[in-house]
Amino acid sequence: MSATAVLPEAVGLGQMLSSYTFRTMLMGTAAVGAASGALGSFLYLHKQSLVSDIIGHAATLGVAGSFIVATAVLSVDGRSMLVLTIGSIIASTCAVLLANWIARHSRVGMDAAMTICLALFYGSGMVLLRIIVHSSLPNRGGISHYMFGNASTLTSADLATIGGFGTAALLVVLLAWKELKVFTFDPTLCRTMGFSPSVLSPLLLGTATVAVVIGIKAVGLILMIAFAIMPAAAARQWTHRLWSMVTLSGVIGALSGAVGSGLAVNLGKVPAIERELVLIKVAATKETRAGIATVVDIFRANIVDVHPEDLVIELTGTESKIDSFCQVLEGYGIIEIARTGAIALSRGPIPVKRM
Repeated sequence: MSATAVLPEAVGLGQMLSSYTFRTMLMGTAAVGAASGALGSFLYLHKQSLVSDIIGHAATLGVAGSFIVATAVLSVDGRSMLVLTIGSIIASTCAVLLANWIARHSRVGMDAAMTICLALFYGSGMVLLRIIVHSSLPNRGGISHYMFGNASTLTSADLATIGGFGTAALLVVLLAWKELKVFTFDPTLCRTMGFSPSVLSPLLLGTATVAVVIGIKAVGLILMIAFAIMPAAAARQWTHRLWSMVTLSGVIGALSGAVGSGLAVNLGKVPAIERELVLIKVAATKETRAGIATVVDIFRANIVDVHPEDLVIELTGTESKIDSFCQVLEGYGIIEIARTGAIALSRGPIPVKRM
């Protein structure tokens, strides 16, 4: 008797674009990579690449704070990416400005100031997330996992948020290109030409903040820090011109996001419908039969065999559902159990082959 395994074949670009889930995943990660790669070039040239670390971690406080305000005060959807992005931008901007203020007005160096702000904002955010998890606020489920990212959960509204904020940040840089170019390479000349570094510095950090924050839902906190640093570092090896570096860095970031999505689809666990069948023989007396029948109805299971001393119950569902069902029945006394293990078929137009 031969065993049959179902494995996913390679999913091409055309097949990814024909699927809503994979299309939004591909477009979202590519857009995030392009924006963060291009704007990260300025942080790299200013030797402030690790500012992206503060931005990303400080966003934790923004996510938690904006969720609480939106849900408890404004009575709107606190899980909306638009709401969480606005809150993250505000918190991250405050963290960066505070770090710069501490470095300028104290004996604390910039690296120590960044560490202080990272710990302050990230720690406060984790405390708030813990409070949210144990609160009675609606739609709080899964909010604590937002910082880890999941590109497969992106929606059209999320793409609009990413595209809108990313485009706005890039337009600001293009409109102030001359000033930012002079400020990047020669701050002294910048002052001589009448450009104010006190304005250009927050402007530059603000656009970088937007570029990092918009991608947290898609790829997570750690990868967004990498997106802000690695494309710029790679592009710098190929060119010495600012315009070509920014462009090349954006292209590298976009390609990295797109290729990463393709690899995740082809090598990772694709969205699938999973089910498992279990047969359970449970001890039953006159006193416990009614209770067992109630549990069977709640879990939508079926009693397939009746004996004076036991019942055989059949249930089809996800692994977690079956685990919960078994835990409940343990109180009545499980005599015997048989589980098939999970079987699955992929969602959408993902081809499968038999091996």
